[in-house]
Amino acid sequence: NTTVSVPISPLLAPTTTTTTATTTTTHNDLSIYAFGDSQGEVLDYVFQNDDRYQTWSDPRVGWRSGWSARGLYLEANLQKILKPLSECTTTHALVFLTFGATDIDINLSYKRHQKQETVDLPSFLDQMTTNTYGLIQRLRRMNEDPAVGCEIHVW
Repeated sequence: NTTVSVPISPLLAPTTTTTTATTTTTHNDLSIYAFGDSQGEVLDYVFQNDDRYQTWSDPRVGWRSGWSARGLYLEANLQKILKPLSECTTTHALVFLTFGATDIDINLSYKRHQKQETVDLPSFLDQMTTNTYGLIQRLRRMNEDPAVGCEIHVW
């Protein structure tokens, strides 16, 4: 038998807290966010006992059944992600994006089989990737905004 050791990202290392009579200092000052379709539910289990996982404390954060990557061109959908992150109070925000399953498993199948449409697959996939990449670019630009108090890391 071979044992494989996988290093943990410094951002995901366990939180340690030091408390004195007047202050509490949290080392590894991190909030964890997840946005996307229902494939993101797995993160609820991964981070089930981690109070840094914002889905437990902020109902605006988390996966949504049917949330489409192709729908990320709408500013209203982007704001559902950008607004909670703009209010992050920790030093770092780790953001998991889990988009794509709704588009491929549901929307594409529906268009092909129920609506009997001939889908331009390259265009369909381009919409998914372009909109997701646009979101990632917006998140990265938030790091340049002095009004945003945390550094955003996208996974």
